[in-house]
Amino acid sequence: MFEEILSNAYRRIDGAIICAVIDEEGIPIALYPKENENAEATELILQVLNELKQTIILIKENNFGNTEEITIRTTKYILLIKPLNDNYFLVSVLSTNSISGKARYVLKIIEDDIKAQL
Repeated sequence: MFEEILSNAYRRIDGAIICAVIDEEGIPIALYPKENENAEATELILQVLNELKQTIILIKENNFGNTEEITIRTTKYILLIKPLNDNYFLVSVLSTNSISGKARYVLKIIEDDIKAQL
């Protein structure tokens, strides 16, 4: 369902490791590339989303607005997370030499297309 959108985004982002739509449990609904050899990056997504869900809820409950984007940069990865709604997230894991601004732009472009298919 989302594979074509994610594959196009992946090809447009230099240094992309994963582009995915993830549900609230951290389970990938769609993942590109499908044969991802980087299990560490996939595990990073799962662990971070489990922790961030509570933060996103607290931000909303305290009327600080809706979370539009979360960026986490480590020495190995850049993780971009865009909540699509209360149940789904658009996620991209990048290498640290990627241009994260371009990746943000690409994710913003595909966000509406993915939301339309949820």
